[in-house]
Amino acid sequence: MNMKRIFYSIIMLAAVVGSMSAQSLSVQPVEVQAGGQTQVVVSLAGGTAATALQFNLRLQEGLTANANSTTLGTATDGHTLSVQTLDSGDLLFVLYSTNLNTFMDGELLRIPVTAGNNAVNATGLLYTVRTASVSGDDAVSQACDNAVFSVTVSGGTVTKTISAGGYATYCSPYALDFSSVEGLTAYIATVSDKIVTFEPVTSVPAQTGVLLKGSADTYEIPVIGSSNTDVTGNALVVCKV
Repeated sequence: MNMKRIFYSIIMLAAVVGSMSAQSLSVQPVEVQAGGQTQVVVSLAGGTAATALQFNLRLQEGLTANANSTTLGTATDGHTLSVQTLDSGDLLFVLYSTNLNTFMDGELLRIPVTAGNNAVNATGLLYTVRTASVSGDDAVSQACDNAVFSVTVSGGTVTKTISAGGYATYCSPYALDFSSVEGLTAYIATVSDKIVTFEPVTSVPAQTGVLLKGSADTYEIPVIGSSNTDVTGNALVVCKV
């Protein structure tokens, strides 16, 4: 009978068949230097009724998870972890207890991740979150809210492609250094007496519109902490739709 109940507690994560006390997952903001390593820390609240749990993890491009090295936290009690890579590249995490132990509130697990060389300022997502409990011989499952978390990879580079025309407009959320990017020049624009003048710059503050000139190619532009370029009066502005 116990194995039957275990089987149900896992399978019924895929379909909601009842209601139980609300559980929720949360994720700490992820902050890491380009090329560095950190952990995605997932916590559980309201978990005392659940014996099994699942969620999908979606990371931004440039972050790679070493899911096989995931460690379980204090919210678990002898639970088993299963991880699968989906066709989309997202990861499916399933936690369950062969003894039907319930989760506790607190840190659920830590997932090691490695950052690539590109800067990132985006979000990650836990989705299709479900928990399950067992009441008598019945499995009771609940769909829980998705969890969104911020992802910041500092330093590194951003990538920009110039087409065959040789020009592109660009605005980055990061301050950039063009001084070491061979074959690519950035310009800001000023207007005086209806005359537009383009001035080359080697460093550009964040959120600054520039005109790029270069050969058709893809360029890696270093991200810097701040820019020494004065862009007061720059006529190139960011258009938001």
